[in-house]
Amino acid sequence: AGDAGLDEAVLSDRARGEERDRRGLQAGGRIHWAVGLPGGRGLAVAQSGRRAIEIIEHPGFLSLGAIGTGRPPERMVASARLNRLYALIPESDELLVLAPSEMQVVARSSLEDQPVDLDLDRREERLAVACAGSGRVLVLDAASLEILQSIQVGPRLRAVIFDDRSERLFVATDLPPSVQAIELGTGQVTSIGRLPSGAADLELDPDGRLIWAACPDASRLVALDRFSLRLQASIEVPARPDRLLAPGRATR
Repeated sequence: AGDAGLDEAVLSDRARGEERDRRGLQAGGRIHWAVGLPGGRGLAVAQSGRRAIEIIEHPGFLSLGAIGTGRPPERMVASARLNRLYALIPESDELLVLAPSEMQVVARSSLEDQPVDLDLDRREERLAVACAGSGRVLVLDAASLEILQSIQVGPRLRAVIFDDRSERLFVATDLPPSVQAIELGTGQVTSIGRLPSGAADLELDPDGRLIWAACPDASRLVALDRFSLRLQASIEVPARPDRLLAPGRATR
């Protein structure tokens, strides 16, 4: 986990609920995003304003250094199959591919206006990228970065996630605040679920029945039925939730 208030990465024992170690990061750069590396080999951390991604290895929990990205990275996702880390660079509308074991950028791809979120499918063969400026979701081949599909959704996209159990995507939009289910084969919207405000992140629960949305402007976590997108629960939280993580999804 990343402690944004102290510029530190924290290693905890899940079974015991105890902190095991801490590692200081570059001071002054609030932790923006962090993902687990494939195989539990460590953590990749992006800090606001910093033009690099720091790699912290496990089990020693030591910093291996930083991989330069040219401009500040935003969201990231990791692939165990390809041993790669994917990072969005919104300032330059780019997707970077990094090899953590080699500590370098190995590929880059120009995207449409304002990429804001990305996800890998269950087989780690395809990437979905939500582009807020163009209102499109791009589906790319994870190995070659070839664009396989471009789906027009609408303005102000915020988040995207693959449906692990069918050929669908879930996309969060701000106008109107909603989650849309999109059939990959046709690119058509099949259902829409309304939200109290725009969702900063989406996640499927482990049993596959619900899709959760983190709505920071409403200070709520919202659960929708995965099939109908009907509201199942709306939970008020004491802060502004902006990220969700289900068990087994540490590389997202």
